[in-house]
Amino acid sequence: MAQKQKILRLSKLYDDLARDSFDHFILFADLCGSTLYKQRLIQQKMPNNVWLHRQLIFLSMVASHFEAKNGTIVKTIGDSVMISFHYSESAEDILFACVDLTIKLDQLQAFKGKHKMAVKISIDYGDTVNGAIVGNAYDPLGICVDRCARLNAEAEARQIVFSDSFNSLLKAKKKQSKQKMIMSIHNSIEAVKTKKKNIKGVGRITFHTVKVK
Repeated sequence: MAQKQKILRLSKLYDDLARDSFDHFILFADLCGSTLYKQRLIQQKMPNNVWLHRQLIFLSMVASHFEAKNGTIVKTIGDSVMISFHYSESAEDILFACVDLTIKLDQLQAFKGKHKMAVKISIDYGDTVNGAIVGNAYDPLGICVDRCARLNAEAEARQIVFSDSFNSLLKAKKKQSKQKMIMSIHNSIEAVKTKKKNIKGVGRITFHTVKVK
């Protein structure tokens, strides 16, 4: 009888977890070169506030930018921001917002030369489970979250990398290739490349890289 009760409780737990799951767009925006920048300033015996303020301004700008585009800031992780979008949002609009942020950071007048900011972004889409253990905010967990985090490492400054799941939601027009369609979303998209690779923890996947002019 005790074993049966344990199995029933376990079944209820899985049911509860399944009910608290949703499809989400997941996005990671990362400040490029911040570790080397910080090391250089430390070696030059510059005050910590110099790199701390730059990092905080980056995090604040990313958060404000995506909140204005209906994104939800899940958390900040060092110099990276994790953002989620509801499944009803447009994949094209999310990609457009990523390109705009890349350009906005590039045009900052206060950060030029060695202080210049550049972002790299990864995007994914898929089923997530609420992993929140503190508070009531939805904290997405799942393969698409892991994959998105791994894909960020495949990006370079001023690049946006996205999974095949996200790519499938971009609406290709008739008589137009997917690559041309993606480039038509924003006139600052310079190139689209597709690659297959074994990614640690998620296996062999296809992903796509957009370069911003």
